[in-house]
Amino acid sequence: MFNQIRRIKTLILFVVFLLWAQGSLAICGYDDRTLTEMLLQKKMGTIFSCKVISMSIPKPVEGFLEVYSCGGGIDGTAKVQIIRVYFGDVDTSFVTLKTGTLLMEGRSYLIYTNGNGRIFGCGGQCDQWMHEITGSPEDLSELKILDQFASIYKKKRSGNYTFMSSKKVVLATGSFKKGVPVGIWRHYFPTGIIKTDQDFEMNRKRHYNSNGMLIVDNVTYKDSSVSLSYSNAGGWLNYRWVTIPNEKGSILVMYEYFSNGNLKLHESQVNIISGNSTTSDGKTGKYIDGYENGKYRLVGQHHKNRRVGLWTWYNEDGTFFTEFDYKDGSSNQ
Repeated sequence: MFNQIRRIKTLILFVVFLLWAQGSLAICGYDDRTLTEMLLQKKMGTIFSCKVISMSIPKPVEGFLEVYSCGGGIDGTAKVQIIRVYFGDVDTSFVTLKTGTLLMEGRSYLIYTNGNGRIFGCGGQCDQWMHEITGSPEDLSELKILDQFASIYKKKRSGNYTFMSSKKVVLATGSFKKGVPVGIWRHYFPTGIIKTDQDFEMNRKRHYNSNGMLIVDNVTYKDSSVSLSYSNAGGWLNYRWVTIPNEKGSILVMYEYFSNGNLKLHESQVNIISGNSTTSDGKTGKYIDGYENGKYRLVGQHHKNRRVGLWTWYNEDGTFFTEFDYKDGSSNQ
């Protein structure tokens, strides 16, 4: 039971880790990307500034306002006049915002959203990016960076770039070639400490914590990938995931380590890829459960999520304890 719980926790951690590393941790999940990171990924959706002409909210029903099931905000509608479109397609000068946030008439806002056309969604507790434009130094710096990236992509500019905060702290450095990011890009926390670096030639991206300590190292190859996760406290290697393609989709090979570097757990699973969805076909291949002293506790094989063949248990000093032959996996487990 303990090992099953640990494996479930490990799988959950891996899913969260992948989603976090890709910047897509769920609909209302926290997005920790900086503005330059988001713009460099070209996953910015539609971004525009606008002025609110009118704002309406539903009438209360029995004393309560209707709210979005996942936005945590009011089900409001705003008519706005477009000031500037930085990214995306906006059909007209006046559009409708279905917003979970109360927008003040006559004020200007910077909208980060998805889709195109004349109706856009924004606001609510899920929206970490939308905000009022007040003319503060921070706002002016953000608008300048948006303008720079929009110009670089649209005019396919080349050169070395440095993006600065309103406090003259370097936020990002890197190069473009005809509007395409090349070489090594570095992004920084507002404190000036390195946050991520990305090598576009090597397909490698590394993440650091607020102290500048490496916590994630991802490398993507032509037909495989390797992801390393380090302790946020001590800096030791916690996990290593290797993804290898197969005829069904991919095989995910996982290694978990103790703080002293010795192997804690090793197992693999088959992932079936169909369109944009991925489902697990169960565990496969070699399984190892280790002691902190480097000795193996349990060694065996999986096939289609079943234990097969000979499984061997060992004592903590490495001596033989017991074994069981699961044969073709049809026996009780």
